[in-house]
Amino acid sequence: MLDVAETALRADDPDTDHGRKRHECLSPSIERSPVPSRYPEPTTFTTVTPVFDVSGATVAWLSRDVLYDLRGRPTAFLDGEGVITYSGRFAGWLDEGLFRDRFGRVVGFLQGATGSGPILPIPQIPPVPPIPGIPPIPPIPPIPPIPPIPRIAWSPMTWSEYLT
Repeated sequence: MLDVAETALRADDPDTDHGRKRHECLSPSIERSPVPSRYPEPTTFTTVTPVFDVSGATVAWLSRDVLYDLRGRPTAFLDGEGVITYSGRFAGWLDEGLFRDRFGRVVGFLQGATGSGPILPIPQIPPVPPIPGIPPIPPIPPIPPIPPIPRIAWSPMTWSEYLT
């Protein structure tokens, strides 16, 4: 008969399973490769940040480096600090949270903008953000012009004029 100490030794033995022989297919020398999943990795939801205009109204949404209209359609993308429309036109710059036109005047802003510019209005409560559409393949961005000196004035153009 086995005593308690010998039973404990056999329980710790990798070749036995409490005194019973393990199956060869479960041998530690066989490495199992990870089984590929049939399902895609779960995606994380990206934050959608509202873009405000001179009146503090939401005029667009920014998600990662893509600007969307209020319906969730992609309208422009960021290339560094440059704002490029999907038609390939250089619209302006995003400078410390302020969207500037080609003359350095402010067209829109993100909440918490810190750039030098006009006095920003109190943003209105943004609407429920849309589900962003899939952006098209961006065109080759044009060579950006030399940025003008940032002005502390609002641009006379609207957000839609800025992106057309």
